[in-house]
Amino acid sequence: MTDAELIRNLGGATKVARLLNLDRAIGTQRVCNWMTRGIPAQVKLDFPHLFLQHTHHILPLRSYRATLVPVGVEADQIEVRASQGVLPTVQLKAVNTGIAEQLAHWVTGRPVFSVVRVESVVRASGQLQVAA
Repeated sequence: MTDAELIRNLGGATKVARLLNLDRAIGTQRVCNWMTRGIPAQVKLDFPHLFLQHTHHILPLRSYRATLVPVGVEADQIEVRASQGVLPTVQLKAVNTGIAEQLAHWVTGRPVFSVVRVESVVRASGQLQVAA
């Protein structure tokens, strides 16, 4: 799917500009320009739920926890500290693990050691169940 088709499928330039909270005066024109020039990569990363999809429908967002590599940690100590649970983490929503890793790096500026999906626990009929 081309960027122009994606913008049309999302409801057109005006609607996409509104979804992105772009300035009303020039936002629609910016999005119209993207139909010819393509959507900037940074915009796609900033709004992955709109632009980084491999299908024609909107994919559900899932919760992920990314473990980060802090400044000053030696390479041989990263796994040790990860197993101790002392590395910093960030929790975010994304459509898949790969996107979650990109977002965690982009938001924090730190290398990402690992990303795991966080599953919610639901109590049903007195038993604990893990929801997918």
